[in-house]
Amino acid sequence: MELYIANAWRFAQKPQTLAHDDGYFIFRFDSKEVCDKVLMGGPYTYRNKPFMIQAWKRDFEFNPDCITTIPLWVTFPSLPVGFWSNDSFE
Repeated sequence: MELYIANAWRFAQKPQTLAHDDGYFIFRFDSKEVCDKVLMGGPYTYRNKPFMIQAWKRDFEFNPDCITTIPLWVTFPSLPVGFWSNDSFE
């Protein structure tokens, strides 16, 4: 994980990384600006699997069953301009 975040978030100093027994990670950044940049970046994948990031909240409880959608980035090389619209991708 540490090598992944060093490559994915080169703009940030190495965040403190905590691995939780329930299967998730907690990252602590040096500044809110860097944290916001990471949160707004992506989508991220780790070992070819979606890697979802959200801001931590005091009452956070990890529940993988509550994940109903996953952000996804798809590339269509040489897609004709006529297909570049939101309706085309729905």
